[in-house]
Amino acid sequence: MNTTQLECFLAVAEYLNFSKAAEAVRISQPAVSHQISALEAELGAQLFVRTSRNVELTAAGAQFLPSADRILHLAGAARARLHQAEQQISLPLRIGCHNQMEMDFLPQALRRLRAEYPDLQPEVRLIPFESLSNLLEDGNIHVMLGFRSPSRKKSGTLFQELVRCPIVCVCGHDHALAQHTSLTQDQLQGEMVVCAPHKGPEAVFHAQGDVLHRHSMTRVLFTDGYEGTVTLLRAGFGFALMPDIPRVRLPDLRYIPVEGMESLSFGAHYKTLRGNAPLKRFLSILQTCVKEDAT
Repeated sequence: MNTTQLECFLAVAEYLNFSKAAEAVRISQPAVSHQISALEAELGAQLFVRTSRNVELTAAGAQFLPSADRILHLAGAARARLHQAEQQISLPLRIGCHNQMEMDFLPQALRRLRAEYPDLQPEVRLIPFESLSNLLEDGNIHVMLGFRSPSRKKSGTLFQELVRCPIVCVCGHDHALAQHTSLTQDQLQGEMVVCAPHKGPEAVFHAQGDVLHRHSMTRVLFTDGYEGTVTLLRAGFGFALMPDIPRVRLPDLRYIPVEGMESLSFGAHYKTLRGNAPLKRFLSILQTCVKEDAT
């Protein structure tokens, strides 16, 4: 396995098109195909399903994606360190997020942390897969934002709650439900946008199932994550059930409480604070930011 193979794999995974991937990595299309075939042979797994019309990641390809990205990143970081003219003080802080909502939670806290640690070198990784928790377990990231879930609790990791957030109905301002200040579950009818169960909290998946079981929706639209869900909602398609974190609300969407919906615990997962003063301070600043939002 070499960096050329990984670069080709990541390019094809991004564009799902061998011609565009070849342009991105600046080699010929046959060379890209050769690199992918060699990588698949070495891994003993098919990474893409290729037809005359389209290219799709296989389940093995999707599972390998975060590892390939990490290996390539480490190789690039190693090259950069070797080419540094002089040694510099480094204060790394590697943060993992599952989606854009979690990433939007970070800027204010990172800005304050940088003021206290000018040499801070933050790295924010967006990985919408369960494998993100494995990176935390292995020490490849220092902290992971997300919801607390007993069924997915990892041994040796700790959790600091930042905010309790209810599951609410989210829709556009011109949606029929937007006129309400609160809703009952019986009022959740019409067109519903449903997120894949592995891309969100288990409680939201169960809440979606309860509503779908209770009512016959006019249409159900399925998305593969937070970004796809909010895109449809902002375009005026139906409503969705989502956790409500006030500080990352989108101004063009309505967040309406629903009676009887569960409250979730959102916060930071980490393995240890020992020897990592920036991480300890980062968690404290996050907590402060949340308290300021509540006042």
